[in-house]
Amino acid sequence: MPTDPNSLTRRQAVSVMAGAAAVLTQAGPAVGGPKPELTLPSLPSQLKQSVCQWCYEGMPLDDLCRNAK
Repeated sequence: MPTDPNSLTRRQAVSVMAGAAAVLTQAGPAVGGPKPELTLPSLPSQLKQSVCQWCYEGMPLDDLCRNAK
């Protein structure tokens, strides 16, 4: 493998990155410290959606409202 980073091919660069990722994955928490716990944000109980008439150009406003309901 060339030592000059500007002469790396894309395939060689991907190979090096994959090897580094494999090493870091196998090393576990000792390298990066403890993994933080994943928490999901609280979501509202209902989705708030809107409808724009320009998306439905051929539909009269009364029909659009009826169908959206």
